[in-house]
Amino acid sequence: LEEASDGGYVVDINGVKLDNQWVVPFNPVLSRTFSAHINVEYCNSVKSIKYICKYVNKGSDKAAFTIENELDEVTRYQTGRYISTSEAVWRILCFPIHDRHLPVMHLAV
Repeated sequence: LEEASDGGYVVDINGVKLDNQWVVPFNPVLSRTFSAHINVEYCNSVKSIKYICKYVNKGSDKAAFTIENELDEVTRYQTGRYISTSEAVWRILCFPIHDRHLPVMHLAV
């Protein structure tokens, strides 16, 4: 066992020096509760919250194209929506796209 410059330890196993640089922080209570590794990190910046809200509420990708009809003198412009193959299969198989749990309480009238 050698002491590393960051205060940790370095172990020499078969000529390979190993330290804790690849260890991900984890919560032992959550790991025991769900029987899985769960990495929980804290976002304390307004920019990170803004990014999450912007990412969740962003619209789908769009493509603009024209349809030209020789019989029609007016050029038609349509805005089409691009759907990737994975999203198309997801929608064809009727899987849920997103969940919303609104804080609504139904009152008896």
